[in-house]
Amino acid sequence: MTRKILLGTLTAALMQATTGPVRVQGGTAPAESRESRIQANGINLAYRSYGSADRETILLIMGVGGQLTDWPAELPAELVKRGYRVVTYDNRDAGLSTRFESSGLPDWPGIFAALGAGKSPQVAYSLEDMASDAVGLLDALKIRRAHLAGASMGGMIAQIVATKHPERSLSLTSMMAGAGNPALAPVAKPDVMSKVPPAPPLVISPPRVRASWRCGRRWPAPAIRKMMRR
Repeated sequence: MTRKILLGTLTAALMQATTGPVRVQGGTAPAESRESRIQANGINLAYRSYGSADRETILLIMGVGGQLTDWPAELPAELVKRGYRVVTYDNRDAGLSTRFESSGLPDWPGIFAALGAGKSPQVAYSLEDMASDAVGLLDALKIRRAHLAGASMGGMIAQIVATKHPERSLSLTSMMAGAGNPALAPVAKPDVMSKVPPAPPLVISPPRVRASWRCGRRWPAPAIRKMMRR
């Protein structure tokens, strides 16, 4: 259900945002993809590209801790079928992109204290840096303009790209993301939230744990040992 909502929301928004004719492909097979790493904004970004390079591009930006593999496979497949090229990628410090492990873990108490005092916190990089990564990826792939679609933190990154680089943006789809305006409510109105179906139960399979561990995700050690024994 969650995947259907995500797919439907994003596809509907993009259908409304695009101004040109949409070419439709027949068939229901998964979209073929090309996966690689590329230099962008001074770092290496792992990315995956679906569809023909001569089509309008949709750049999917994942949220904090997520990887390009976290997008449901049905999403790029459906968008490619509707006539788009789709590019997904691992943000810095995620998946197979450049890591900043030498910077250590964020000092969250210090960060919140600085923000509460109206000061800039000491961090290894900012959302603006991650937005520059997105623009750098477009540059490296020779994509002049793209539809920007992000989820959670990815939505915030997409907002910054659309605001600071409007010439690179065909449209903006921001999902589950705030705008940094403290005057706005942190969640939707109750009557809207009541229409959101409950999340399905979380199922973590041993292969997923192994793959996540290899990619550098830090699962609690007892949970890993328990899953590996199954």
